[in-house]
Amino acid sequence: MEPFMRICVEKTAFFKILTHQQSLINKRSTTVPVLSHVLIKAHYSDQGDPIVSVHGTDMEMSLWEKEIIKPFESPGASVVCAHLLCEIVRKIDDQWVTLESFENHITIQGGAAEFHLPTLPVAEFPFMETQDLPFELLIHPGVLADVIKDTSFCVATEETRYALAGICFHFREDTQHQLSCNVVATDGHRLALSRLTDIRMNQSAAISGTASLLVIGRRTVQSMLRLLESDSGETVSFRFSANQVSIQGEKFQFFSRLLIDRFPDYIGAIPKNHLFRVQFDPKELMKTLDRVSMVIEERTRSVKLAFCKTGLTVSAHSSQGSAKEVIKISYDGEDFSLVFNARYLSEICQHARGNIMTIEGTKNQNPVLFQENNRDALYVLMPISA
Repeated sequence: MEPFMRICVEKTAFFKILTHQQSLINKRSTTVPVLSHVLIKAHYSDQGDPIVSVHGTDMEMSLWEKEIIKPFESPGASVVCAHLLCEIVRKIDDQWVTLESFENHITIQGGAAEFHLPTLPVAEFPFMETQDLPFELLIHPGVLADVIKDTSFCVATEETRYALAGICFHFREDTQHQLSCNVVATDGHRLALSRLTDIRMNQSAAISGTASLLVIGRRTVQSMLRLLESDSGETVSFRFSANQVSIQGEKFQFFSRLLIDRFPDYIGAIPKNHLFRVQFDPKELMKTLDRVSMVIEERTRSVKLAFCKTGLTVSAHSSQGSAKEVIKISYDGEDFSLVFNARYLSEICQHARGNIMTIEGTKNQNPVLFQENNRDALYVLMPISA
């Protein structure tokens, strides 16, 4: 029997493509089985290069990715289970993987191993409906990845908090018509904000209303981050409308629907008035929190921070025991203390890039502000009642 498609692909590159699909493929789709599959296609690019492309979708997100391969004997396409194919390629003990597709199955070979998997008809593979996305921002993939990493750890994970289950990109134009973007995430207990400045965008003057505020869901953000971190190009295209977003690199194109919900007034949640100001080393505090937190019970997760001119005392106690440690700070005011969720505080310190961070607040149960000098990022954290 002659194969419909026969290609030979480099294992590492092919496995990376299949890994990118895992964050959006429904591994156990019983109502629509084809959504747990990917479409693999061998064809020639417009430049005449032999390429393999992999397409996956859950009808909310869609990812198409390609890789140049060895010249193939036979072009074609096949629809195969994404998760199983990814596991097979991962465990094959060879640099090269050969795929041969037939009418209702595909053969995967590498080294001494050979696998035969059933396939679905190519005609049944669904394609997510995409829209014309009028607004485009050309940006370095590392810059876009950084603002996502700076904020995504504050995204709400509770299913009931739908409006907070994503990152908000809020495009704003100042009086000099300079466009910037606040990138924000909050779960109601803490808030992270990073900024994209000096933005150049087509049709920037037309951004207003719903198109100026995008809420990108948690799963979409995770998929975007994997793609951005693996992209080695100078720029990616970040496109959007009022209800869809896309990023496109040299070897991939990703689409997703946006969360259609109202994001809370994050600007009003950022503290403005401060009665104290303390400077500390975030990396030193993170190490201290890691040690002191060993005696904390999972139920409470709280640590006490006692500020005085001679240093900051970090302490915790529970039925398992107690611990305290003193670190150096820069502070010349009156003694006071605050109680925080240890994990939340540690995550803020973890995302610091320098060795000096400032905490400002009002010495009561109001939110406190964490910032670094010369960096377009800030964090807000609610204290816990003692």
